Amino acid sequence: MEYQFQNLRIGKTYSGVKNIGKIKYIKSKTELNITADFSDIQAENYKSSLLFYNSHLLKKWKYLDFDLILNSEKQDIFDKAGILQENTFSFTEFSTELMDKKEIVSLKYKIRSDTKEQEEYSNANQINVSYNLKENKNIKYYNDIIFRKLNFIPDSLSSENNLLSNNRLTLNLWNNLIQINSNYEIGKGKEAKKVKSFIKVPAGMGTYNWIDNNNNGIQEINEFVIALFQDEADYVSLILPSSELENIYLLNYSQNININLKEISNHRFIKRLSISNIYQLQNKNKEVSYNPFSGNLMDSSINFMNQNINSLWYNRNNKKFNLLFSNKQSVVQNSFSYGTDRQEILENKIESNFSLFRKLQNNISFTFGEKENISDFFSSKNYQYKYHNFSESVMIKTNKKSSFSLDYSFKSKNVSEEEIDLTLHEIGVELDREISEKSNFQSHCKYVNIEYSGSDNSILSYELMEGLSNGNNLVWGINYNNRLKNNLQINLQYSGRKSENSEIKHIGNMGITAYF
Repeated sequence: MEYQFQNLRIGKTYSGVKNIGKIKYIKSKTELNITADFSDIQAENYKSSLLFYNSHLLKKWKYLDFDLILNSEKQDIFDKAGILQENTFSFTEFSTELMDKKEIVSLKYKIRSDTKEQEEYSNANQINVSYNLKENKNIKYYNDIIFRKLNFIPDSLSSENNLLSNNRLTLNLWNNLIQINSNYEIGKGKEAKKVKSFIKVPAGMGTYNWIDNNNNGIQEINEFVIALFQDEADYVSLILPSSELENIYLLNYSQNININLKEISNHRFIKRLSISNIYQLQNKNKEVSYNPFSGNLMDSSINFMNQNINSLWYNRNNKKFNLLFSNKQSVVQNSFSYGTDRQEILENKIESNFSLFRKLQNNISFTFGEKENISDFFSSKNYQYKYHNFSESVMIKTNKKSSFSLDYSFKSKNVSEEEIDLTLHEIGVELDREISEKSNFQSHCKYVNIEYSGSDNSILSYELMEGLSNGNNLVWGINYNNRLKNNLQINLQYSGRKSENSEIKHIGNMGITAYF
């Protein structure tokens, strides 16, 4: 048994009292833990009280373990006139769980009641059933099913029934020739429709940039794009729920398949080949769907994300030389009050890394693909273009603490419907130096030449030219970080850029990070 008392007073404006009690009882195969915490605060403009209670009873038998848990929290807040505040709340949660000793099967039941402003708000009942097959080294399977019934007391809110099923499977086939990891999740619930807007924040503190696409001086929702440079990031996206609720059905699936041909062949070429597939789907739909490979999921989807990456490696983990062939297909669709926005990417890539004389590393990559953006409501956000990228980077390790990189890239992009072409040449240098064990210095400088046949002030031009301007561009930056003795790290950043028809832009940042 343990008891603590704390008291804090600040003149006549603040008085706080805290009581903490703990009880721990262990006997044979029974364990009981109780914690209670009560705080009372009297301040000049308000008074409040907070009660926290937790008790946990564990009973162990020969084949089963039994849990009883009670959680409760109550917070009352009054202003100086004694009026109850809106953030006053309380809840009580009781749960019980039965599990076998090997943790293969588990059954859990939970009930919870909530109040707001000292009035009943909601009651919830939840059942969890889980199964865990983990003893077989080649097959591991986990399943968890949750059913939750939520009843709201106010008539303005409708009750909910939620169902969620999670399945994880791991397979090792034919002596690790094929390794499969997959996760399959389905669910049902309710969600408010979303309304999207943008608000301005202090310069450089946001994530979006406004481009006056039609030159009317009015900020329209289709004229905001993700900022490619920090000094342009003056807006943030604000997504608010509307008062209208709708039924949603969740379907999430991910898989990672690896095939190591060295497990079946000692041929000097074949044994160095490996194949992988990464597939990911996140779908929030208005209709029930169970098949993650169905081609009709987007038709009634609220939010949809699908990515499929196929890769063929030669010498995958070899630092002296490796080669990669990959294909990526990506689709992202989001629904808002005004309609849906969708982005599709089809990309192929060839990449090689090799080292010479231990101190020189070379990376060469060639990428070609197609990107399409589709908006139901905003025609200015509808575009499609093809692209080809070639890049080479040579890094020289001058010593253990310093490296120097020389980079070159060529990019071409073509919008066939609007007869718009872009070619980009980029030459860059980068220096990375470790000054000491606690400090590091990095600097880079890039020259970018762009030849673009379209108009400059549009969302499409901003993406194609990657935030730069037609003609000659210069981009540079310096980054310094130093870890101090008192677990603090200071970061200093400076960057700048200059285009032909614009003034030099300087951006500086200083940040301090504390490690605990």
